[in-house]
Amino acid sequence: MAEALSAGGMLAEHITPADLEGFDNAIANYNPDIAFCAFFRFDGHGDGEGYLRDSLLNAGVAWIGSSSDTMELALSKPRMKAHWRLNGILTPDWFIVRKFQDGSIDGLGMIENARDFPYIVKPSSEGNSRGIDGGSVVRSPLELCARASMIAEEYGEALVERYVSGGDDSREFTVAMIGIGVNAIVAAIEVRKGSMDSVVISEDDKDHQTTALLPVGDLRLKARIEDLARKIFMASGARDYARCDILLHEGKLYAIEMNGQPMVPDRWFEACACEAGLDERQYINAIAMAGIAGNARAGYAFIPIPQEMEKMLPNSIIERLNDKRRTGDEQTSWHR
Repeated sequence: MAEALSAGGMLAEHITPADLEGFDNAIANYNPDIAFCAFFRFDGHGDGEGYLRDSLLNAGVAWIGSSSDTMELALSKPRMKAHWRLNGILTPDWFIVRKFQDGSIDGLGMIENARDFPYIVKPSSEGNSRGIDGGSVVRSPLELCARASMIAEEYGEALVERYVSGGDDSREFTVAMIGIGVNAIVAAIEVRKGSMDSVVISEDDKDHQTTALLPVGDLRLKARIEDLARKIFMASGARDYARCDILLHEGKLYAIEMNGQPMVPDRWFEACACEAGLDERQYINAIAMAGIAGNARAGYAFIPIPQEMEKMLPNSIIERLNDKRRTGDEQTSWHR
């Protein structure tokens, strides 16, 4: 990433602070104009504390990425799904099973009353398919009780979601976003399981990159997917870059998950960027440009866009990322 940003005219340095104090010290020592963080908060702090973005704001440093509120929303699958419902976005029905400190399990009554099998059970606050494997899809109350209890025991809370897949027309898509609002660059690809016998894309599939990433051949379907993705990103307040997962089942598109701080560089994000006409260096610089424009739009920092970055990116991308028209956050945009 540092090499890609350097090619775009930014003096980039990669640091790995161990804690918030180390992060604050690094910011004081380097005195950067802008920071691109791989995570948004340090562990070991209370609710609302330990945010890297807050430290950056206090130090007068711009940042690339969404707000802490958006990140917290994206980290909780149940909260995000409830938020989507309030915004008229279709998502599968769900309930949660939670483990308390005394060892008791809350939600067993929901399990006993569950009728809409099959379900998929996954951790409520994990990304990259963590906690998901071949046993995640359950087809009976006994299987559901065992799996939900196991996930709640290991992760603290389990999301039990109606399984909207497995049909003849069922397909999975991932969609990347660069920018913000109606002007954002949004590009979808189809994700296929590594094995026809698999019922889910598991943590192991992602770790070993066994999935196939393909263009969405049906342009009308692609437009529907990207339209839904834009609504997902705008409803959550995502800024600069994000990625979401969408399922097609029985003709309907369902919002499944949004990653407000997706891993980059990343094979999935890169495949989406390629659909938007951006190579592995260009999309990293496009995210950086979106961050520069986003901070200017919010009034936090006005950083000149390097000439090398402008030369690297297609004019159509630059115009989208720095457009003066309303971007969806109801604030005035800024153009260099």
